Amino acid sequence: MRKTSKEFVLDTLSLTLNSKKIILKTAEQDSQSTFNYPNNLVEIKEKFNKQKLFAQNWVNNLKEDFRTEYARLFTFYTVKSYWNLIYDDFTFSMPKVDNSFEELQLDDEIIKLAKSLAEYPSKLDFVEASFQIGNIYTSLLSETYRSSHGIFYTSPEIAYRIIQMAEDAGINWTNSRILDPACGGGAFLAPIALKIAAHLKCTNPEAVLTHIENNLVGYEIDSFSAWLSQIFLEVALNKICKPENRRIKSLIKVCNTLEQLNSNEKFDLIIGNPPFGKITLTKEVRDLYESSLYGHANLYGLFMHFGVLHLNENGVLAYITPTSFLSGEYFKNLRSLIQEKSNAIKFDFVQFRKGMFEGVLQETILSTFKKNKEKKPEVQINELKKDINYKISTISIGKYLLPEDKKAPWLLPRSLPQAQVINKIKLLENRLIDWGYVVKTGPLVWNRHKKQLTNKIQKNSYPLIWSEAISNNGKFNWKADKENHTLYFKVILPQDHWLVTNERCILLQRTTAKEQAKRLISTILPASFIKKYRFVVIENHVNIVKAVNNSPIISLKVLNTFLNSHATDIVFRCISGSVAVSAYELEQLPLPPVNKLKRLEQLIESNAEFEIIESECFKLYELNDVRITEPFTAQRDIKTASTNIS
Repeated sequence: MRKTSKEFVLDTLSLTLNSKKIILKTAEQDSQSTFNYPNNLVEIKEKFNKQKLFAQNWVNNLKEDFRTEYARLFTFYTVKSYWNLIYDDFTFSMPKVDNSFEELQLDDEIIKLAKSLAEYPSKLDFVEASFQIGNIYTSLLSETYRSSHGIFYTSPEIAYRIIQMAEDAGINWTNSRILDPACGGGAFLAPIALKIAAHLKCTNPEAVLTHIENNLVGYEIDSFSAWLSQIFLEVALNKICKPENRRIKSLIKVCNTLEQLNSNEKFDLIIGNPPFGKITLTKEVRDLYESSLYGHANLYGLFMHFGVLHLNENGVLAYITPTSFLSGEYFKNLRSLIQEKSNAIKFDFVQFRKGMFEGVLQETILSTFKKNKEKKPEVQINELKKDINYKISTISIGKYLLPEDKKAPWLLPRSLPQAQVINKIKLLENRLIDWGYVVKTGPLVWNRHKKQLTNKIQKNSYPLIWSEAISNNGKFNWKADKENHTLYFKVILPQDHWLVTNERCILLQRTTAKEQAKRLISTILPASFIKKYRFVVIENHVNIVKAVNNSPIISLKVLNTFLNSHATDIVFRCISGSVAVSAYELEQLPLPPVNKLKRLEQLIESNAEFEIIESECFKLYELNDVRITEPFTAQRDIKTASTNIS
């Protein structure tokens, strides 16, 4: 039975296709490609973006069951049109696709839309084209499928940068065996194939193709993404294939990379942008990766484990990942494994998000590691920025030591301003436990107890504390004004006794972004509120900072003021690698010695001016002479509320 897409009316789909075709450069030119686009490209790009929105609106009206197949069929038509636009004299037909969508069909207008989307990519460098077409595919996938498979394609400038970092780490393109373990989209295979061809300096095309086929490998779990990779590999190598009248063999193995851990294959370079996101593992897979796991598994952490174990001696691992592995508790065993098996060579912290990965808010790092017996404790730290012309610039921050405790967070600067901060705080040994406090996460996961959420006062119902109760100005403001939030939670005893508390504590927002003026936003749960309602229930997006005993060394008021300070916020940004403000990272926050807090205590008790208290916090961290620039923009109109909360 043939299934049809829903009718979808578009205002206009027609575009006049420019007859000018892209001409492939030589392998040497392509391997060092830059992006100098035609002047009229802005207008074509604007049309492309509008058409992509049309496509997204169309696919959003489809049933979830068929959305992935429709996304593939739509992208297939775009790729086919791109293939035909690129070369009038292309020697070979387009590679066949494993079409799970063969029983589907699209309306004529949707096919016309899909084909017209090929115009913009057809005028770009082939790596940029693969990124744009890949983003068409991923933007049409359901959020569930995209997230569970971690499908986010790599921007060209970042792809070229990590390839250069691999070369800087010692990779010889003429004799290295290379793997991209998550090769969907072809961001690495195609430019690396041209790198190999250029460095071989061989005049025999057959010898070049054979060498590439024997030394370049891709793994990809998504068969359609694997097909896209092969498409752009063939586009890249067309001028080498044409004289031999043969196409490049498929270099891609469609498989689950994580299930290849026990494979005997070794590589000199493992490079890529592995998928990321939490994943539930089978017992068999969890047992395979047991040595690097702690708590929840994240896809990219498993790929890092796979990478360091499949390197030859002196082999290089070059990955684009989130930064959370640097400090997160769930990655502490992975940090230990990486240091046992390899040396960290270079970390590039990306200081921009726009144009990186569509729909991704994670902070990003480019990392290279080298497997060798000689241990080198220092790692080169850089920051990547975009200049006014949107070109990437690399700024050296310096070399830094990783901690002797292999499981400890890696306290590293993400920017030049942070380098000054790191140099000031790296010797501080005190942590929250030394001040008399621990951190836990609010126990209520609300969507597991939906029936107990209520806005009515009734027997055994208690105030429910959400993150919005913690105001940006440090005040407690009990409210529930977001979707699905309620003011009360009905407790069912005795099984829900662990959800309620009447302890004095600090409440701290658990999710904040680096673009916010403050990452640490906290308030004290007022004694008067507890007295009035007897108990409260605290939701999972709130961190609870509570005293170890009834007589903490530092008062709640002083601690809350210090956590809310601009100085502490600056220090926390040197640790945190994600939008989550985790309990573990808070407990690892470097703090000044307790015996230096007397003046801060006096200022708070005397209700000193905000600026004076802030200045004292800077003194405690010895940051007064450190010039802080963005992204550490202080909100000077925020007043510390902890001095007047009882």
